[in-house]
Amino acid sequence: MQTRPGPAFGRLVAVVVVALTWLFAGPATAGIARTDELPRYAQRVIAAPTSPGLAAWGLAYNPVSDELAVGDYVAKQVRRYSRAGAYLGDFTNPGGAVPGVASALTIDPRDGSYYLAVTGAATQPIDVVKYSATGRFIAKFGITQKVAWLAVDPSTGDLWIPDAFGGRTTIKRYAVSIPAGSTTGRLTLKLSIKRPGSRPGQVRWATGVVTDRAGNLYVADTGNVTVHVFGANGTWKYDIGNRTTLTGDLRGLALDERLDRLYVSNAAGATIEAFALSTRAWAGRMGSEGTGPGQFVDGARQLAVAPDHMVWAADYGQRRVLGFGADGIPAMVFPDPALPEDPAGLSVPRGVDVDPASGDVLVVDSFGQHVLRYATDGTLLARAGRRGSAPPDGMNYPKAVAVDPATGNVWVSSYEGQPFVLGYSADLTTGQGQIMTPRFTADIEISGGLLYTVQTSPAAVRVYDLTSKALVRQWASPVARLAAVAVDPATGDIWLGSESARSLTILSPSGAATTVALGGVAWGISIRGDRVFVSDGAAGVVRVLDRLTRTEVATIGGPGTTFGKLGGPAGLAVDPTGNLYVAEQKNGRITVFGQAPPVRANVPSVVIEPGLGSGVQPVVSGSAGAGAGIAFVDVQVRDTLTGQYFDTQRNRWSTTAAWNRAVVWGDITAPSWRVTVQLPLPASGTYDVSARAVDRAGVLSSASRATLKRT
Repeated sequence: MQTRPGPAFGRLVAVVVVALTWLFAGPATAGIARTDELPRYAQRVIAAPTSPGLAAWGLAYNPVSDELAVGDYVAKQVRRYSRAGAYLGDFTNPGGAVPGVASALTIDPRDGSYYLAVTGAATQPIDVVKYSATGRFIAKFGITQKVAWLAVDPSTGDLWIPDAFGGRTTIKRYAVSIPAGSTTGRLTLKLSIKRPGSRPGQVRWATGVVTDRAGNLYVADTGNVTVHVFGANGTWKYDIGNRTTLTGDLRGLALDERLDRLYVSNAAGATIEAFALSTRAWAGRMGSEGTGPGQFVDGARQLAVAPDHMVWAADYGQRRVLGFGADGIPAMVFPDPALPEDPAGLSVPRGVDVDPASGDVLVVDSFGQHVLRYATDGTLLARAGRRGSAPPDGMNYPKAVAVDPATGNVWVSSYEGQPFVLGYSADLTTGQGQIMTPRFTADIEISGGLLYTVQTSPAAVRVYDLTSKALVRQWASPVARLAAVAVDPATGDIWLGSESARSLTILSPSGAATTVALGGVAWGISIRGDRVFVSDGAAGVVRVLDRLTRTEVATIGGPGTTFGKLGGPAGLAVDPTGNLYVAEQKNGRITVFGQAPPVRANVPSVVIEPGLGSGVQPVVSGSAGAGAGIAFVDVQVRDTLTGQYFDTQRNRWSTTAAWNRAVVWGDITAPSWRVTVQLPLPASGTYDVSARAVDRAGVLSSASRATLKRT
């Protein structure tokens, strides 16, 4: 996206719903963009991959190993903890990480093996993964069903899986089998519970599931705000709880049968509600909304119960796990102290914009749940936001950011709904209001005092007045999965991109639409002069089109992780000097492209500073130098006690050596750098550190080495 003065279209103030006439327009005849002036050379990188030490979402207690397993939603790991909160290590996975988002966990009580719900695996059909009681990878499973929650039948080992993100009203039971010698298992459908509706025993939106010792299935229905209980054969028995005792957004369930308790994550109320299993009556409450002891931000995700009746809850909003006694009193929290991400790093950056007044770079980190302001030299100037659904600082997977050129205010859109679009002052300290857009807003752009938004599903364009916050115009789009929007300041045309269609749609101020063929999909669009830049997140390139002929004239980048290559390019912005800023979702960084080619100079150098910082997370820092300008500083961190190496991108320890990209800032020829070890080992204190620098011309420095001890 890009901010710009408004076209004539931006003056419309009446709410009009335009029925689109989809036309084909042939190319115009004038003005092919001059490719010799394109920003085709990488100039520098802003930020580096990071994630919090524990983004707790999935959670299970294992009676066989007497451990807690925690699914890390951001780092795509499953972590092992003792009941005292000590980190014990991570589950093993081919490739070093879960192939998608690590969601709910369940345990087969017969042998302590785990099943993990995998959400959104991108490269292969993996929806469930099985691990041993010690966290060793056993097998993967693919089914034609999206998975976020699951539960094991205790007598047969069958899996109960509710539909996720789709119909949400069906719960299916699968038999599990793994062929001898194979790591690919089969899930065979045995039974479906399909009871859509709003009456007792009917399902509107199934989420958390759990089974009791007799094989009964408990299903959280956040649509009907109740918990359904079904027999092992799928027959409905009764419901527990209702809108009187539950607020909504029901998530995880847990049972303590010895104590006669069902626990329900009542996320909309930021509480855990307890019910007596024998009478189905409400029996107590744990937690509240807030950031203090025993409080949740946006409620708990998965729940677990240990033999001592301790109730454990994944507090995803605050990146931690909370423990309550059976009396509801907060008893424990881990990690303690907290293990935040590197403040200047990025997890999954999606949107980027440039402040036209200062030249500063604004970025939204979708999984980090932040908006960040950087100077052009990569220095972090300000940062705001946290996981949450309420103003002034709540964020719900933000995907786009836009600077209002008239005021300097910064607007951020959350993809998953509340708080929708929030405004911030230029320094990100003061709220500037809220615009109530529909859910799934994928991109925004400001032009002429208007906020242009696109929604992915159902695909639509909506325009709001920034002063009144009112809707002033909207269109329903026949092109699915809209992902990008840009306004042409010369004509008022709205350029739209889709993450699934290999074409662009150009919407005129009168509402007529033109379809333009594209060599790939469009995750971001930015217009400057007669050039249109389109990020193709699937191909790893930025496509450059001539605005007048509407034909592709060049590409920038290419898939990869090295300097000038792109990993999942999404948001785009062009500054007044013509530099192109690209948000890379997969590489956790912003790459800046300009017209200056790299020039070979002296061999780069790198220096490691003594010390590891004063916090609980070791921080390795230093400086570098290169006449050609520094592209990257790579750092290797080895724990001398265990011999393991830390991997910042996967956020895990491993026996395999890993080079980690450092956050680099300052003068590109003599910058500072830093690597934060997000997840320290409990007993570690001394590290062997190696660092090397690569300049813009691709010249690699010799490695510097040091042994650093925590004091």
